[in-house]
Amino acid sequence: MKYKLNEASPRHKEAKHILNLISKALGINMETLMGPSRHRHIVDARRICYVLLKEKMDLPAIVIGSYFNKDHANILHHLKSHEMLYTIYEDYRIHYDRALKFVEENEYVEHDMHDCINNMLMRIEVLESKIKNI
Repeated sequence: MKYKLNEASPRHKEAKHILNLISKALGINMETLMGPSRHRHIVDARRICYVLLKEKMDLPAIVIGSYFNKDHANILHHLKSHEMLYTIYEDYRIHYDRALKFVEENEYVEHDMHDCINNMLMRIEVLESKIKNI
């Protein structure tokens, strides 16, 4: 069963913002990034998206996969392989660091006060769940 994204959610808007930033940072258009291409540099760019969505928003694999039409197992595989690739391959490390820096320099800003409050409440829930896991 596929996960259905709530496109009105502030979290969805933030995730799309992050994906757009990564696309710009790596010079790959969104259509190609979200498409089925299996060229190494595109797959690496997708992997960077998966990792940054997980790190920055703490999204579960099933949600991340829904943005790319991938199943959660595919996402988990790429999340697990990230650290090894980052350590071994300089090109991958350069691209990841570039994307990370671009995302951190261009933080998502809510323009609607209602969205801003909802987003903060969801972040509090995420932080509370992380605290429970510690």
